Amino acid sequence: MQYRYLSLPLIFLLVLCFSCEEPPPPIVDNIRDTLPDPDNPDDTARTVTPALVFSPGEADGQFGNDLDIDAVILGIHDLSGLHIVMTYNADLIEVRGIAAGTAFSGTSSSMFMYNSDTAGVIHVFSSYLPDTMVFSVSGSESITTLTLRPVGAGDAVLSYDETLCRLVDPENMELEILRFEEGVIHVQ
Repeated sequence: MQYRYLSLPLIFLLVLCFSCEEPPPPIVDNIRDTLPDPDNPDDTARTVTPALVFSPGEADGQFGNDLDIDAVILGIHDLSGLHIVMTYNADLIEVRGIAAGTAFSGTSSSMFMYNSDTAGVIHVFSSYLPDTMVFSVSGSESITTLTLRPVGAGDAVLSYDETLCRLVDPENMELEILRFEEGVIHVQ
């Protein structure tokens, strides 16, 4: 009978201890990717993450020569799946290849698909499959590498469609994207 009253407080204490969750790590865990540009004193926008950017942000292209541009997510926490829509000027550049980036690599239980059938639009889908031990990634990672070929003169702008891009966590809850940056290819 004595143990019955002792066990209730003990059970309550154990439930309380094991139900507490550790707070998530800070969103910015690779500070080098989000520091303001030291050459531009007005550049404070780069500290806002999570962000979708292109790397390099600007590139020079020559007719007929391929160049690689990475679509990158900066400062993300608990990314488990995504649908990213990118647009470009099909009169100035053409897509020669699309490859998976590092964001969902490292396990055979990830999926990467893309659709570039419509000129000027690229859809990228990537996620972890539910049977894996790794359910999410955090930090700053490449989503995809685009191999592009200049076909016309001018400034070819790469941009994210802010209304269609979607990032989700392991519970399929949407993760907010706070910043979108364009990329530019200067074709001569």
